[in-house]
Amino acid sequence: MNFSRKVEENMSSAFGRYGKVLARYPWTSIILCIVVNGLLGVNIQWITSDSDLERVYTPTNSQADQDRDRIASMFPDSTGTNFYRQSTDSLGLFGEIIFKPRHESNVLKRKYKKVIEEILKTARATYVTDIDDKIYRYEELCARRNGECVVDGEFLLENAFWDMLKNGSITREMFDKEDYFLIMGDPTFVNETLRSAFALKLRLSLRQDSRTFTELSSKWEKEFLKTSKDIKLNDSDIAYQISDSLNSELDANTGGDITYFSLTFTLMITYASFVAAGGNCVSQRGHLGRAGVISAGLAILGSFGLMSACHVKFVNIVGVMPFLIIGIGVDDMFIMMSGLAEADQSAQIEDKIAHVMKTSGIAITITSLTNFIAFVVGITSVFKSVRNFCIYTAAAVGFCYLNQITFFIGCMVLQERRVAENRHCITCVPIEFPDEKNNQSESVAKRICCTGSPPKSRNEQESMLEKIPRLVIPRMIVNLPAKFITIMLYLAYLAFSVLGVTRLHQGLNLQNLVSDSSYYYQFSKWDFDYFPLNFPVSFVVPSYQNYSSGRVSDDIDSLLTTANRHIDIEDSYELNWLKSYQNSIYFTNTSEKAFVNGLRDFLNTTTVFRNDVVFNHANDRIEACRFHVFSKSIKDSYTQGKLMLQMREIASSSIIPCFAYSPVFIFFEQYVAVVPSTLQTVGIAVAAVFVVACLMMPNPFLILCIALSLASIITGVLGFMHFWGLSLSSITMIHVIMSVGFSVDFSAHICHAFLTSEGQDRNARVCKALEITAGPIFNSAVSSIVGIVMLTLSESYVFISFFRVMLLVILFGFFHGMFVLPVIFSLIGPNKPIKSNVSVFKRKCDQKNQKMDKTGTYNHGYEPDHSLQTQL
Repeated sequence: MNFSRKVEENMSSAFGRYGKVLARYPWTSIILCIVVNGLLGVNIQWITSDSDLERVYTPTNSQADQDRDRIASMFPDSTGTNFYRQSTDSLGLFGEIIFKPRHESNVLKRKYKKVIEEILKTARATYVTDIDDKIYRYEELCARRNGECVVDGEFLLENAFWDMLKNGSITREMFDKEDYFLIMGDPTFVNETLRSAFALKLRLSLRQDSRTFTELSSKWEKEFLKTSKDIKLNDSDIAYQISDSLNSELDANTGGDITYFSLTFTLMITYASFVAAGGNCVSQRGHLGRAGVISAGLAILGSFGLMSACHVKFVNIVGVMPFLIIGIGVDDMFIMMSGLAEADQSAQIEDKIAHVMKTSGIAITITSLTNFIAFVVGITSVFKSVRNFCIYTAAAVGFCYLNQITFFIGCMVLQERRVAENRHCITCVPIEFPDEKNNQSESVAKRICCTGSPPKSRNEQESMLEKIPRLVIPRMIVNLPAKFITIMLYLAYLAFSVLGVTRLHQGLNLQNLVSDSSYYYQFSKWDFDYFPLNFPVSFVVPSYQNYSSGRVSDDIDSLLTTANRHIDIEDSYELNWLKSYQNSIYFTNTSEKAFVNGLRDFLNTTTVFRNDVVFNHANDRIEACRFHVFSKSIKDSYTQGKLMLQMREIASSSIIPCFAYSPVFIFFEQYVAVVPSTLQTVGIAVAAVFVVACLMMPNPFLILCIALSLASIITGVLGFMHFWGLSLSSITMIHVIMSVGFSVDFSAHICHAFLTSEGQDRNARVCKALEITAGPIFNSAVSSIVGIVMLTLSESYVFISFFRVMLLVILFGFFHGMFVLPVIFSLIGPNKPIKSNVSVFKRKCDQKNQKMDKTGTYNHGYEPDHSLQTQL
């Protein structure tokens, strides 16, 4: 106890001295703050962004990234000569259209053949131009095989297909063998014969085997979107996408929703002004409330400018940062205004500001430092979205804190000077005291609006929203039935939280990233509902092997047999060039050279394997090769990530040196990385917060309370995320990291107030602590909710998920700070009272008064508030 009191008093003294210095130069601090933030803000015009889904929302330098680079260096791009999906190292460039009837459930009717033909004709007619105005249509840019464009679903234009369908010649076996499942969604079979399908998907693949063709194909995709939007059908509907649809739509949605920030800023200023509008024409603090919001706004400006100057790219998720910083800034503002109201109203301005910094300055330092450290730790994440968000937000938290102890304190000094000179809050003109002119002929309105006086107590300057919480909540907490109800509610909360955590899903449903009105949303919904999600898995042998050897052949058979036994792998179909070659007339293994020569002849007649074997320059040995197996339809993200890991495990345990790869593994990486990354980042952040609490508030019991409260709030957030339809992903991971710092705020405020409060017993100290913090915490919670309420109008998953998690953090943090912790303190809190900052402040003032009395120069500005001492 003595150690914690000594630490508290030393820090209080340091903050008090700083407050006195700042009180002498308010305009300097205000102007300096505005200039620094403003000059940094100029850099915003050069800010750059990154909206690439793969770079931003998947782990950086993941195993799949490395494997893709290895494949690209070994196997040449064949999209312009011999295109096969399974032999590409990425998902590629393409345009896709899903077509389905509007009023019936079968698209496999001959009358739709004409419609399909018109759709493909329109798409093929789409063209782009290069810098020389040369026209490139789809035929010049298409992915090719055997000299023809590869269009999935083009066989629907042939009468032979419709004749086979009519005759019942398309069996289930043929359906799978010919990859019809890629084209026909939700098929129906009668006696193992295809009868109907609900939708058709057409895919126009593009070449990207050179930089020129990649750029032209990307341009063609955008023109394809414009063309598809103009397609109108009488009795059918279409949905469409390109390879970049999700990136562009996510960027558009998030960018559009940032406009809500201006409305949020207006709401916050309005609410802060309303809360601070207590007292009379002199004592009311509306300008101070607005200054607190402006202080947070300057922090946002400064942080964006600094990040732009440092070339840290803006990512979509950073769009939620301003809403968070406004909440943090207003929280600090209310705490400091409460500290000012708690000060001795008869003291000098310098001593009032010193008191604010001694009490509230330490409180906001603790919360700002914990928030800052939590986001600094988040910079270590493997996800670029998390890293950049945490960099931006950590900078904004730092600016917000500096602005509060410079700009806002400077505004507070000017406010106190105006009050001391009895100037009107709007006109700043000196006005009469209410009792100076006892003229009954004056109207009531004039007496209310044109007279006023400095406040003599806390009640005279606070509004009802500031008074009610500190008057009502303490009386509720000390009541025994209220304590019992609080404990029961907490146990129920804990039970639901644990239940939700055990059922929380992992992964990111890409369909959720865009709004319901987006063209991509419609496509992704139909694609998910009607079509299977199968993908190839390639086992790549990157080094030389003597494939003419029977031992090597047996090892490869063993590898593929093990993979095909997996429950999620389709064991009836694989692409094994070695086995096919061995069964062909070209096979010979009399020597390795003869083996290679026969294989080259075989590949010349079998194009499906041509991309899977790479020869050396002399064409006398195989440098690298790959084999393919195919998954069953897997739509659950957890199962997708699990399959990726198991295929890699099969590859690593094989005698043949190889690795497993699929283009979709790039996105599956987040499913297996998000949980360990979240646990690691949150764990480090919690540890860092714990260290800060130990340094700033070295009381073992209170530190334990903060730690348990933090763990309880995070558990509640994760658990109730499940009940609110959210999963743990690279996006919600950011919100969880955010909750580490933010959820400490309310707990730290009540713990610090309890640490510095005096009283005869625990209940008295809890009541005193709540009198200090109930108003600021209540208004901080309400203002934070006001700050995010506009996000309910958003259509972006990024903003909607932020709103939900932020609301959970605010509600759970308020519940713990205002009810759970006070009940715990009242039951088992430390018994020994600790000297409070208020007492230290008044004790020093009394000492100074006594010294001044001896010289005969007593200053009434240092007269203590005896009514407050009586309460204590």
